[in-house]
Amino acid sequence: MSLPVHFVVNFVVIREGQILLEDDPKIGWKLPGGHMEDFEDPIEAVERESLEELKTNIIFLGHPLPSVSDDAHFIPAPFEMFIHKVAGDRNLNAPHRNVGLVYLVGVRSEPLGNEGQKLKWFTKNEIEQSEIHQAVRLICMKAFDLIDCH
Repeated sequence: MSLPVHFVVNFVVIREGQILLEDDPKIGWKLPGGHMEDFEDPIEAVERESLEELKTNIIFLGHPLPSVSDDAHFIPAPFEMFIHKVAGDRNLNAPHRNVGLVYLVGVRSEPLGNEGQKLKWFTKNEIEQSEIHQAVRLICMKAFDLIDCH
């Protein structure tokens, strides 16, 4: 039997060759983000989560195609996607799968730990040497590889 699916968004915040992570007491350093709300598209979810968690507006990195009509428009593509089986979380206290969409973003102002969490800017070397969950490390290293190419 397949498990129920919830959609989540995370974002890699990049500034001056560094990536912002937040410290979660249960899992350690992680990317900002959270569950998508009902009737919310991924872009709206990232914008809401950036205000809730970081108290800042974000800038999506990457350029979607121009809109074709009022009813259909293009949105920035995710940088990465994942599926994570979880036993339960605050949104559903039962086994389910989180399908994650990860976006690359910049920030318009200095992020603040709006939910009381500790924030830290990491260099590529710090990400490589820190005890960070492997999935977070892989996403960060992929982002560093991309920004190193540009």
